[in-house]
Amino acid sequence: MKYYSLLLVAILAVCTGFSQTADQVKPALLSDEAFNAVAEFFQYEKSFDLNARVISKTDSIRYVREKISFDGGKGSRVVGYFAYPKTKLQKYPVVLLVDGITGSKDRWFQWDSWPRGGEMTAALIERGFAVLTLDAPSHGERSHENDFAGIQDLFRNKAWSRDLVVNETIEYMRAVDYICGRSDVDSNRIGVMGHSLGGLISFNLAALDRRIKVAVPAVTPLMTISPAIYVGNFAKRARDIPILVLMGDKDWVYSIADAKQFYSGIPVKTKKMILYDAGHRLPPEYVKDAAEWISQYLK
Repeated sequence: MKYYSLLLVAILAVCTGFSQTADQVKPALLSDEAFNAVAEFFQYEKSFDLNARVISKTDSIRYVREKISFDGGKGSRVVGYFAYPKTKLQKYPVVLLVDGITGSKDRWFQWDSWPRGGEMTAALIERGFAVLTLDAPSHGERSHENDFAGIQDLFRNKAWSRDLVVNETIEYMRAVDYICGRSDVDSNRIGVMGHSLGGLISFNLAALDRRIKVAVPAVTPLMTISPAIYVGNFAKRARDIPILVLMGDKDWVYSIADAKQFYSGIPVKTKKMILYDAGHRLPPEYVKDAAEWISQYLK
């Protein structure tokens, strides 16, 4: 009961004194006590069996891709891809790839997709990394979870968007549980790279999961329709891991001033921000920048 009361206080506090435009607000930062209350909703029962299985396996020129499924933390059944290089390493470092709203696991294997996913995956595979990506709740093969309703319309529902962020964060932590149980994974070398909503999830993981050793959040929205999931509260509490922040100078989800202020508040020793001449979709050169950062700090 204490945590629910604190969460209510936190939400009321951040809603006070801010105007709302297009259903989005830029909330205030939470106190440590209020944040700890919010963080409770990202906890899950770690003793519950993953019931993981490999559904199918695809063999390509440079990598092997397994389609996997496992139980999420809130009664969901999660589906994703785990791809690893054909170079025979005893244990692979792994990068979690997290897409934005309306995205899917498949976009990380399509060269012309919005996050330039095929290019990013290829760059990581070439450097010896395995990658893992999931369909978020109600996305991709899981669209049946909301009766195939349009994601953009659903995201304007504050309760739905809040639950999406909480559940997706938990599912990626469960994904880390899964890969740490594999004999071919180096559980001490796990990173995350995400776009837009995926950038937000990346900051959540950087704050909440000690197994994440490097993070590359890209074009992360600095506004929110639900104060309980405001990314600033998680970025402020990021653990001391290398963080590369990728932004566009013409992005509609933040101003340049907001991006710089946000970046200055990330309390880690090793960090960098690259501001591209771009909007919400980053140019091709982001792939090399992200892959080199990950290679430098995760290998």
